[in-house]
Amino acid sequence: MYPLYTFATKRVSSTLDKQYSILATFFHEYRYGKVIGGVERRFIELSKAFTKKGIRVYAIEYEPSIGQNFNGEYTPVPINRPKARGAFSELVKIFKLSVHVLITCRRYQCKILYATSSTYLNVLPAYIASRLCRLPLVIVFHSYPYGKMENPLVALNNYIKKGNSIRSSFVKAIIEYLRNSAYRSASICFTVSNSTRTDLLRAFRPKRIVTSGNGVSHEWFVEPNREKTYDACYVGRVSPRKGIDFLLQVWKQVVQEKPEATLLIIGGGESQTYVDTCKKNARKLGLTRNVIFTGFLDDDRLRSFLASSRIFVSASAREGFGLTIIEAMALRVPCILPMLPSLQENFSRCAILVDGRDPKRWAGIILSCLKDGKLMAELSSSGYELSRQYSWKAVADIESSEMLELIIPIISSSKQFE
Repeated sequence: MYPLYTFATKRVSSTLDKQYSILATFFHEYRYGKVIGGVERRFIELSKAFTKKGIRVYAIEYEPSIGQNFNGEYTPVPINRPKARGAFSELVKIFKLSVHVLITCRRYQCKILYATSSTYLNVLPAYIASRLCRLPLVIVFHSYPYGKMENPLVALNNYIKKGNSIRSSFVKAIIEYLRNSAYRSASICFTVSNSTRTDLLRAFRPKRIVTSGNGVSHEWFVEPNREKTYDACYVGRVSPRKGIDFLLQVWKQVVQEKPEATLLIIGGGESQTYVDTCKKNARKLGLTRNVIFTGFLDDDRLRSFLASSRIFVSASAREGFGLTIIEAMALRVPCILPMLPSLQENFSRCAILVDGRDPKRWAGIILSCLKDGKLMAELSSSGYELSRQYSWKAVADIESSEMLELIIPIISSSKQFE
């Protein structure tokens, strides 16, 4: 399947460990003990798989290092978050981060720039450094980037029409131009699902696009054997995009028929204000005893709570893959999910997918599922079997093979001058 990869491996095997190194831009917005998202979880797990393949991974990231707390097997290059004020603050941040990436890339003689998400503050410094160092740029798309891609001049005109200042509109148009250029010039765009791949192809024409998927680490494949203490569980960020407000409305309907029903909401929030608002709404709905906000949990405690839940439920408005879903399935927890393209693609045969945003309809489906032992057993079994098909090694195999083909010319060229 990869004849060039097989041939190249024989040629450069003696120097591969020394020469095949990746620099990832890992400018996460999350702090350990508060919240961690699928972008971070994927990179940490993938860094372990890359390391086992003899690929050295460096990651320039904000302090504190997430990888050190989650045993990521990459070499962290921590920096302080850039501070900038004024109309051009975002451009100043991009410039400062680009300098850090450029210096780090040259210091460690990295062969590939690897942007771990599609946010512009993560991608643009890697893009600028890749142009200056003349190195391949790889971008991993966890979902379709927020905001549609527009011609920068059209975007500038639209920003001004919306009442933004000329300075602010000018900055946004520059960022839009750089973002479009980065996406279109990337040597490879990796996506976590085919639905995300389709979204990208509709928006622009990448040079090369490959669906590498997601995985599940072996720690999740345990025999839970735990008493089912909770009726349902949600795992993920507490944010508007994840539909927490709607989930509370659904649970209000569930409690009307089953007053003792309990829902766990596991995860921290990007905004404490939003978390507090959700808790306040739960009190207003009379769900103080029925909804438990656990906040951030480490993986061991997370698995324990999740395995103690009868079902996993998500009402997210947008997902690129749904990493926590496949992890719930690894613990044999049946899943009830929204009817999103990526979730239909990955989980339609082993989960209940609900169309629309009617709280009563959702509540009815949840209650029916909780009462149907046979259905619960079928979902548990089929979800577990599906989860066994996912591994980080398989993801690393795909991505490392594709990236090795990119750096063969670079390695060959450098060997000619030894």
